[in-house]
Amino acid sequence: MLAANPVLAQVSEYQVKAAFLFNFALFSQAAGTAVTAADERPYPICTMGRHNFGSALDALRAKKIELRPVEVRAVSTADEAARCQLLFLGKSEREATRRAIAAVKGKPVILVAESDHEMAEEMVFVLVLVDERVAFDFNLEVAKAHGLNVSSRLARLARNQR
Repeated sequence: MLAANPVLAQVSEYQVKAAFLFNFALFSQAAGTAVTAADERPYPICTMGRHNFGSALDALRAKKIELRPVEVRAVSTADEAARCQLLFLGKSEREATRRAIAAVKGKPVILVAESDHEMAEEMVFVLVLVDERVAFDFNLEVAKAHGLNVSSRLARLARNQR
């Protein structure tokens, strides 16, 4: 009898980053909010600008956050961005990015970008690659400015915290 060799599934960088987005949303919430079973509105996780997620975000559609089904959306305007609960900012025209950040200023929106984003200092979370592994930096000041409570368990996993 031959022993079966375990086959390791190849997980792409962007599948891992999609999982990070889900966990950022799962372990962050607007200060002073309570979740009720009656709240069935979708939880919008949005992307804006150019990115390499491809179909990696599709797996999030089957998940729930705070009892709410995840809805993955691509947005292109600041008004649309303001209706997101998590907003990943990819490469975009600088002015469009500025408008999106201004639209969510002070709102409980989790801002996320990759480390090479020109406005990374404005983000709650910044995704980074370290030795071919995905990690993240966390900006507590930006989280507080957006009225977000981030789990201390998640914050401790950050590579850097400001």
